[in-house]
Amino acid sequence: MARYYFHFRNGILFEDDVGEEFPDDARALQYARRVASELTEDGKSDSSVIVIRAGCQLFEIPLPKT
Repeated sequence: MARYYFHFRNGILFEDDVGEEFPDDARALQYARRVASELTEDGKSDSSVIVIRAGCQLFEIPLPKT
């Protein structure tokens, strides 16, 4: 399993220094979408969740504006 990091950007980049292990990119993307959905419920907008594996950005999931 690979370790993925889920950074949060809302004007400032908050780096995930712990990460989570997933069997593949699809599962990591699914997790990132869930995190983005939960953050949207908290009223944060104009932000994104960035998925990193092995030092490379794989995905950036923008949070919907509320």
